[in-house]
Amino acid sequence: VSMMCWNVAGWSKGEVFSSVKSVDKNDFRAKVINYYNPDIACLVETWLKEDEEVEFDGFRWFGRNRSQLNRKAVRGSGGVGMLVKSSWCQVWLGEIISVEAEDIMWVKFVNKQTMEVLFVAVCYIPPVGSSRDVDTEERLRVLSDQVQKYQLEGRVVVCGDFNARCGNLKDLDDDVNVIIGDRKSIDPMKNGQGELLVECMQSSGLCFVNGRKGNDDFTSVSNKGCSVVDYCLVPTEDFSYIDDFAVTTMSKCEAVLCANEEGLRIPDHSVLTWKVLAVDGVDSFSHCDSNPALREASQIKYVVPEGYMLNETSFIHYIIHDLKLVAGDQGKLDEVYGELCDGLRRGLKAVNCRRKKTSQPWFTANLAELRNSMHKSEARWLKCTTGDDRVVYRNEYLKARQSYSKAVKKAKREFQ
Repeated sequence: VSMMCWNVAGWSKGEVFSSVKSVDKNDFRAKVINYYNPDIACLVETWLKEDEEVEFDGFRWFGRNRSQLNRKAVRGSGGVGMLVKSSWCQVWLGEIISVEAEDIMWVKFVNKQTMEVLFVAVCYIPPVGSSRDVDTEERLRVLSDQVQKYQLEGRVVVCGDFNARCGNLKDLDDDVNVIIGDRKSIDPMKNGQGELLVECMQSSGLCFVNGRKGNDDFTSVSNKGCSVVDYCLVPTEDFSYIDDFAVTTMSKCEAVLCANEEGLRIPDHSVLTWKVLAVDGVDSFSHCDSNPALREASQIKYVVPEGYMLNETSFIHYIIHDLKLVAGDQGKLDEVYGELCDGLRRGLKAVNCRRKKTSQPWFTANLAELRNSMHKSEARWLKCTTGDDRVVYRNEYLKARQSYSKAVKKAKREFQ
């Protein structure tokens, strides 16, 4: 499955009175998507309003626009979505399964033939100081809960613009990091949102693909400087299924696609591309999930210990002897191969990559009740269409959110 993620800084102005927003074939966004031609293109900051949607030839749109905008806003803000190749949709069924948190959308894809399940989340977290009043910690907590829920049913990929600079913060424990490999971040800086993102990843078992695979680069390049704020995140047990990861800056895209053109609307953010390797139906992770023993086995990785196979001289000679006796017999060769694999596996050290999912030690039952109350207040406010009642429900939601935020800060202080 070929994928890409890109903060497009607004899809298109489109027709003023049309809810369908398309781009000209010469638009920079069209050029980039056609060049990479992914199965799934995750778009961030689409800037669409109300029921507006993207139209792009050969692709199907899944979108989540912001429901609340300033009355005087000329255009939308935020917003996330996915362009999914129409031909790919003939094999994979897709549906939006969650838009619980603003600017976070989950789409579930099911392979009609193998019944494999792939969950993809595209996210946008506004920067600190944005006019959008966002509780980043709570939004990432919701994301963490969703990841833990969906990865029990299939493979999970999370991507987007988190406005989180994570520097060299550790996303993995040392024993798991030995298997996955060290992350080499080209951006040494970190901020508060970066710390919150890493905390979210640690609680949900996600790890960075950036800095570990493929060609890495800065994901945001502007007159303000260079930084890494856009990421591809996957559960540690699914890391080996990610291939051909690359970050391509806009200057490189321009050089390839439109070196001599001027006046193009070009975003500041780089394009992230990668592939999710498929598995056969027999070995599908969706099949493993139905069998606890298989699921547990799939979470085991092996580490080569110091002195590996040094004391196995007799075993090695035994394998060599049996290989000489094969004489073109495929059955005997299969037997020897099986014995070789068993012998090699015996000397390895098994490590469970599945992170134990535990809530934060300071997160009490009272906080859970306050959070649920806040979510209910928010849902009641967003569903209301009556002007006067809407104002009342919004005030109730703001009070509930303030109470929850204060309680969280107090719980953290007392725990420390």
